[in-house]
Amino acid sequence: MSSANSSIRLRKEKSVKKPEGNERKQLLGSLTRMKKSWIGRIQLIGHFLANQTLQRSVIIIACAVILALILSPTFKVSPKEYVVGDIALKDIRSTRDLLVEDEASTEKRRRDAIDTVRSVYDYDPSVLEDAEKTVVEAFALFENLFATNAEPSESTEDKRQRIEEKLGIKLRPTQWEILGKQFDSSLSEEILSLVRPLLKKGVVSDRRFLDQDQKKGITIRDIVTHEERKEDIVLTVADVDIARRSIKRSSEGLIKTRGRTIFYLVNEAAGSMIRPNLTFNRLETEDRKTAALESVEPVYFSIKKGEMLVREGDPIQADDLIKLRALEALQTRVSTPMTVTGWVLIVALVLLVLYDFATKNVRKIAPTNNDLLFVALLIVGTGLLLRVSISVTGSLENGFHNIPATWYFYLFPVAAGAMLVRIVLNSEMALVFSVIVSYLAGLLLDNSIFFFVYTFIASV
Repeated sequence: MSSANSSIRLRKEKSVKKPEGNERKQLLGSLTRMKKSWIGRIQLIGHFLANQTLQRSVIIIACAVILALILSPTFKVSPKEYVVGDIALKDIRSTRDLLVEDEASTEKRRRDAIDTVRSVYDYDPSVLEDAEKTVVEAFALFENLFATNAEPSESTEDKRQRIEEKLGIKLRPTQWEILGKQFDSSLSEEILSLVRPLLKKGVVSDRRFLDQDQKKGITIRDIVTHEERKEDIVLTVADVDIARRSIKRSSEGLIKTRGRTIFYLVNEAAGSMIRPNLTFNRLETEDRKTAALESVEPVYFSIKKGEMLVREGDPIQADDLIKLRALEALQTRVSTPMTVTGWVLIVALVLLVLYDFATKNVRKIAPTNNDLLFVALLIVGTGLLLRVSISVTGSLENGFHNIPATWYFYLFPVAAGAMLVRIVLNSEMALVFSVIVSYLAGLLLDNSIFFFVYTFIASV
């Protein structure tokens, strides 16, 4: 019994110890993998240290990236933001020549240009032609009926309806009777003399549309000949109601000479001939306003380099604020990834071309990796020194107004790097270094060819 119990205990102990063995194996496996990973990394570093070409490529590319960041800075210290009424904390001068758009004056010019554009009205000459034709044909029928003083008949009634349709009026019996007894063909000319002046001038459907054009007048364009004429006094342009009242006033003299019956006949016939023949052309008017707007040239402030924009202690005016913001926008350099990438490619190309040319054509130029790293650090250090020095010259210029900022550039110790390369390495390496640093200095100082030449000569 006791032997059976002991065997059971042994089996339980083995079953308990089994998980501990699995954990140990997992731990050993993890340690083995970590060891292999570190060994792989160490081997990779060893391959890098043994590969001289790869090291030189990394040095040149790293130098190009840092120089690209120097040439195209990714940060900028923002100056104080002024608003109108603030007091200037220091004198502010323009660091370069620039043109600043005067938005207020430009906008005023644009408004003035739009205000000078006259509204375009299309003139339809066919309205007058139709009126003349209608009156002539109507009185031709009159003359045909009453020339022989014949009594009215059935055929006469039909012609009477045709006459009324043409004139656009309903003839009263008294008017018809008087025409039959006292027909006068000159009445047609009497009617047309009342209609012609109004239709030649132009008649609109509603005069209220002309109120906005009282000051500048309108342009009337013939839709057939496309000829244009300007109407300065729009009050003389009538609408249909005003034109008919004008006809009534002008024909009152007929009461004495021809009687009231003929007066009413002429007045009604002439009034029926009045139809609008001036139509506002909105599309053409808007096109002319757009053309006038586009023809306006912006108004600019001309600011010269070194010109005082604001003096210390003076209040900031609206014009001052426009100039300050324009100057700040001009000085702001935004380094996008594409810009930095472009600078990296340009600088890397220059470095690689110079390195390849020098090592293949100049016998004394055979730098080791340490020499190349030394020269790269000097180039980067010189670039940083130039960038910091350029920033300092702005403050010096504000403090000493009589000294131009360009004078301070000649204080930069750009030749020190070339001297150091000559002492540590040789004159040939110093010459190549001088070319690179001079190129860098010319780019930093507003692409100055003169400073490039000066820096190169000073370094040599």
